[in-house]
Amino acid sequence: MDFFPLGYEVMLLVTLFAGSLGFFIRGITLKRSASTGREAVFGNDTAILKLVVKHAHDGLILQDITGRIEWINPAYTRITGYTAAEIIGRRPQEFILTPENQIPAEEIAKFKFDLSQVSNGSEEVIRNQRKNGEYFWNQLTFAVVEAEQERDTKVIIICRDVTSQVEHLKQIEDAQNRLKYQAEHDDLTGLANRSKLAEHLEGVLEAAQRGQASIGFLHIDLDHFKDVNDTFGHGAGDAVLVHVANLLDRIVDRKGIVARMGGDEFVAVLDHAPDRQSIEAAADTILEQIRLPISWEEHQLHIGCSIGLVSGADTSGTVSGIINSADLALYEAKANGRDQHFWYSRTLGEKHRQNRLNLELLDKALDDEGLRIVLLPQYCLNRQTVVGFEAAVRWDHPSLGEVDPLADLTAADDVSRTARLEDIALRKGIETLSTIQASSNQPYHISVNVSPASLRLKGFAERLHGLCHEAEVSADTVYLELNERLVRADELGSMLKVIEDLSGMGFRITLDGFGGGYGSAGQLRDFKANLLKISPDLIARLNAGTMEQHLVQSIIQLAKKLDLKVMAEGVDKPELLQALQTFDCPLVQGAVIGGALRPEMIESFLRQPVLLKTG
Repeated sequence: MDFFPLGYEVMLLVTLFAGSLGFFIRGITLKRSASTGREAVFGNDTAILKLVVKHAHDGLILQDITGRIEWINPAYTRITGYTAAEIIGRRPQEFILTPENQIPAEEIAKFKFDLSQVSNGSEEVIRNQRKNGEYFWNQLTFAVVEAEQERDTKVIIICRDVTSQVEHLKQIEDAQNRLKYQAEHDDLTGLANRSKLAEHLEGVLEAAQRGQASIGFLHIDLDHFKDVNDTFGHGAGDAVLVHVANLLDRIVDRKGIVARMGGDEFVAVLDHAPDRQSIEAAADTILEQIRLPISWEEHQLHIGCSIGLVSGADTSGTVSGIINSADLALYEAKANGRDQHFWYSRTLGEKHRQNRLNLELLDKALDDEGLRIVLLPQYCLNRQTVVGFEAAVRWDHPSLGEVDPLADLTAADDVSRTARLEDIALRKGIETLSTIQASSNQPYHISVNVSPASLRLKGFAERLHGLCHEAEVSADTVYLELNERLVRADELGSMLKVIEDLSGMGFRITLDGFGGGYGSAGQLRDFKANLLKISPDLIARLNAGTMEQHLVQSIIQLAKKLDLKVMAEGVDKPELLQALQTFDCPLVQGAVIGGALRPEMIESFLRQPVLLKTG
């Protein structure tokens, strides 16, 4: 069959689509006359147009207003696999649609082009099926050849096989989706990361503001996760994190989103939490499930968690606001003993704002050297005399009066402040000791609390030795008190060398807070102490029962067997002093000896005999 019918349709067909097919028809059919300057019509137009259409890469199809095919070019056969004889008089819907897109025969029979929808140059891409069953992507470009009567109107379609382009775009889209997923999810657990969490929170908070949602926010921090890593290695730690991630994902399910904030911190967002009870119920389930042992290789791993709870109604309604609120609640959960949840409240927020203001004021006092020390007398019951003092920093707060600035500095981000405050106590304490020794000609000693914040400072031992040398104070009259609650056995590795250096320089080491229930006698193995200071909490309960008395007596006897000095701290009542005298405790510190003294009061204090308040 001839693919190229003669008549006006041919000229219209080629003329309409010459530009979109990239042909050079005008250059061939029209040639400017060099002599006349006018365009002359090239002779055999029909033959040339027939040649162009025959060899066109794109398929051409001519249909009537009801969609019946009247003519196709050879390229359409190459694309679809159907010859002109097989499809002339039929509609494309009868043979080219994929099985999932089939149209009932009665609908095909009623088909008619909607000329308002099919305009010149309009396009669509559709998945079609070749005669051999192969699928391909078909780009259709439409043009309408209008006639006086609608029934004579023709629709011309350019068909282009764009399968390779679509697949390439699909590959690009898949790659972009993978990159987007990687950018929004945690590599280890597959949970959402901070970025995805923030995006999700933005959406649910906007919905909440429109009254379409009420969100719950749970900030989860694993308890004792470091112990798992240190004991069993990072492989076990990773297994725990993946286990917790899967557990949280199951609990939250489709009710919200779970994200890993980093390390062993997770967040669960409940998109539609009707009340606080539903949020708390989710938290209780998480606590119970995380307490269950985790099987790893041949071991049973045990962890717990602390959770900060926030209801969207109790916050500023911003992403940063709700995250910060949850941080405060989580901190309170951990500070109150861990393995529990704690609610954020506006009172808690106000407390935090006040603490933040206090820290700003403290920083100013540190910069301006607006801090001082007080001295707490230490008394020897055997010699019946004051033998030394503990130096402690005090801050005259603008509204609270005299406060201990170290009392609330326990968070990791307060390490720098803690080290600066301890440096003030050491420096001013050693200077004051020098003055006391010079004026009294007595070998008094000074005690100063030192935490890991100072011990980890580079050159700490050398600086301390330099302070003593400058003040002409012997190192063996300076006691460095290490609280057993702060100096854990698993942290000694990084500080043991510094402690040994300090001992080698002659400084005395005190294990402070001994018997408080945090450490153990095993710490005496880890570094050589010179003095044990019994916890004031234990001393306060000394007369509560025989158990406490036995504990204090045991510590005193242990110290003597190890050739250590021993001191009871917090001796604030006469009956406590009497009991300690009975137990043969040689050194005491507390209100029965005297309260906190300013350095300028020491000389007068030492000139007067100390009258022990024993009843």
